[in-house]
Amino acid sequence: MQSISNRRAIYNINFSIFFGSLYLLFLFFTISNNTFYSGDAGIKFLLIKQFATGCFDVALNLEVPEWVENIWLKGYYPFTQPFVYSNGKENIVSFPFLFQLLNIIPYKYLGIKGMYIIPMISVLVSWIYLKSILEDIGVNKKYREISIFIFVFSTPFTLYAAIYWEHSIAVLFILSGLEMILKEDIKFPILKGVFFGLSTWFRPEAIIFCGLVIIYLTLRNKESKRCIFILPAIATILLFFVTNYLVYNHFLGIHSYQVIHEKHDKITQAYNFFKIDSYLLIRYFPLTITSIFILKLKLKKNDSVKHLFAVGVIFMILVCFFIPNHGGKQWGPRYFLFLIPCILIVISFLWQNISKVNLTNKVKTIIYYLSILLIVFGCYWNTYVGYIYIRNDYKNRVRPGIKALLETKNELVLVNDQLIGQEFTTVFDKKYFFLVDNSKKLTNLISLLIKEKKYFFIYATIEPEKPIDLQNRVKTVNAPYKYGAYYFAEYEIISD
Repeated sequence: MQSISNRRAIYNINFSIFFGSLYLLFLFFTISNNTFYSGDAGIKFLLIKQFATGCFDVALNLEVPEWVENIWLKGYYPFTQPFVYSNGKENIVSFPFLFQLLNIIPYKYLGIKGMYIIPMISVLVSWIYLKSILEDIGVNKKYREISIFIFVFSTPFTLYAAIYWEHSIAVLFILSGLEMILKEDIKFPILKGVFFGLSTWFRPEAIIFCGLVIIYLTLRNKESKRCIFILPAIATILLFFVTNYLVYNHFLGIHSYQVIHEKHDKITQAYNFFKIDSYLLIRYFPLTITSIFILKLKLKKNDSVKHLFAVGVIFMILVCFFIPNHGGKQWGPRYFLFLIPCILIVISFLWQNISKVNLTNKVKTIIYYLSILLIVFGCYWNTYVGYIYIRNDYKNRVRPGIKALLETKNELVLVNDQLIGQEFTTVFDKKYFFLVDNSKKLTNLISLLIKEKKYFFIYATIEPEKPIDLQNRVKTVNAPYKYGAYYFAEYEIISD
């Protein structure tokens, strides 16, 4: 009888994971073969493509004719800071390289869609891992099932399986740290300590989170069992710093170096980032607001869940001092993504111990019905609206422009914003891109093109504009026309 009961429990818990897996498959076939959700993925694609040829260099080596290379060296390279940094000879990609290395094999066999295998597997394993943590800390079957359902369908995390970013695998590795906070002993502590430290290799904000967890574990208990986890984690993080120094000549890597040395009012900037990302966290995962009631929970022995809540709050504050922006184009606050499993653990523990919460029955009833409402809204927003949003993004934002470029014989593409070039990296082997972000550079570039006897070019912009102050040096072949999110115009240079 006990065996049958256990099988039923596993079946019930995996119900959400099973349908979540089908949803992941659905998302996989939504992904485009030649466009990306975010432009920076285009640069990462070029790096993966380069690694796949056997050139393991963090500087981009784009195969172009010598005349194109010479023009790029004069200040017309399609990418610039903070995505690509030039030292005069090389153009170094700022993004952590390990994620791109891991995606070489999937890319070789499946092309661009293969780049999403690791994010999807990471999301799936994260669901399973969180289920295991909840079970180990004593959350009963009902609340485990509800929590996993929420994780799968009512948070923004699942949609990151269909976005080429490193966040999903970083969240997976961070879970081992959460497990260590909540449990006195864990299986495979050395391996999990390494995985926990590896999160810093993928996401810079993981440095803050890992630091907080390591400090907490060190102060809380100095037992050898925790040291077996902490020491491998620290060693892996230190190895990350050393590798950065060897590759980028800075312990934190190029992108983190830029954040630290930015000349801004850090307090004001961090406050603004905190407001924006906190709002996004509640908007995309509204159930977050109920987690505050964990502070009203009276526990006689184990306060580890409250400690996890405190770690999450401190992380929210500190990370805002180290991120370069509030996240830009994103689905939910990507810099706060580590908080989602933390919040789910807190909420599931709160539900199970609701009788011990120091609140009136009326307030508890309000929390109950409010939670149901917020879960339903989260499912609608993240699973339905999120799918429609990402499907339309892949289908309508960049793809029409790529089709237009492939259909024209014109091989020169001038862009007035580097983000445009990032969006069209899948046609870099067929077109030559030049960044001209002001009219003076555009005028000078025309002179350079005349020397190379190149008289036709496409001018791509975000807004419908045409080259200005060119003193009648070009004539319009095709007026600006919108393809997806961008405007293309075709011009002919009037030679002397």
